[in-house]
Amino acid sequence: GPSHFNLVARTTPSSFIHPHCSSATMPSSSSSVTLTRKRPAASAKEGQQRRRKFADEAKAPLHTLIINLKKRPDRWAKITDRLDDLGLQGKLNIERLDAVDGAAEGFKINPKEVTSTWTTDRNAKYDGRAGYRRGVELPLSPGELGCMLSHLAAWRRVLELADAAKANAAATTAEVAGSRVDENQDRAGKGEKDGADNEVLKTPAEEPVLILEDDARPTKVFLKQMRKAIDDSKQDGADILYLGYIQGAPWRRTVRKGLHEAEYLWTTVGYVIWPRGARKLLDALPIDCPVDNWMAWQAVSRRVKSLAIDPEIVEQEEEWDVGSDVRHSDDAVLDGEV
Repeated sequence: GPSHFNLVARTTPSSFIHPHCSSATMPSSSSSVTLTRKRPAASAKEGQQRRRKFADEAKAPLHTLIINLKKRPDRWAKITDRLDDLGLQGKLNIERLDAVDGAAEGFKINPKEVTSTWTTDRNAKYDGRAGYRRGVELPLSPGELGCMLSHLAAWRRVLELADAAKANAAATTAEVAGSRVDENQDRAGKGEKDGADNEVLKTPAEEPVLILEDDARPTKVFLKQMRKAIDDSKQDGADILYLGYIQGAPWRRTVRKGLHEAEYLWTTVGYVIWPRGARKLLDALPIDCPVDNWMAWQAVSRRVKSLAIDPEIVEQEEEWDVGSDVRHSDDAVLDGEV
């Protein structure tokens, strides 16, 4: 009925395209009346969903470090194909991080960064597999050492990115401040009041970085779930957000449905880390056991605050311990070799 329409008088050209019908035309007329249907008022929930969608689309691509051995271009090709298949091109700012090859000729470690041996004492508190026990000292395998140093390099890269962002912000602030001085001097010469000289440019918040290993397989809901979890984790003061893991202990607490504070998680296939989290990990060096165990122990000790998405949104290409370049040194305990 008439109550559902607006009557709009307008001059209409010989033909026009209706906004909802790309091929529709109307006869020529010097003056005509176009009926336009009112859009029903959006509900509060719909409005919130629309605003969230626009906000997500406006977000800058998340800087993403993908750890990959130079000698494994096959794995680099696979993960980039997987990300493309999910439509993540342009949504992630991808950077390949050259993994450390612990089996390379001449490979050496810095004992201030990583140790060459470790004991099962801490991990045995959470590993319930038959035959696993505490009190066993083991040499770290070349793959484990390479993995440890690769993630250490990733944390340092996170801080480099944060420092670069701060430097850019400082340069922008100085440039804007200089232009404001010039503008205010011009105004003063004309007897005008200062302009927006009391506006303050805020230092940008430190942005998180996504770290993926090259056997990561994100799920279809990866981007949507991750973005929401990053926002909620930031509000909760998290240092690390796990996207894929093996759970070694009950959740400490629930932040909200699908997001929990973790005590002990295995694997480093995919996680988001804030610069403050990277600093805390680097301050806790050396890494004295496989890197996933070590990161988990930092959460146990409450040196870092780790959250996790449940269910996982990043899986490994193969089952754990299958097709990996990293040999797990504590397999010797399960195999009865020590």
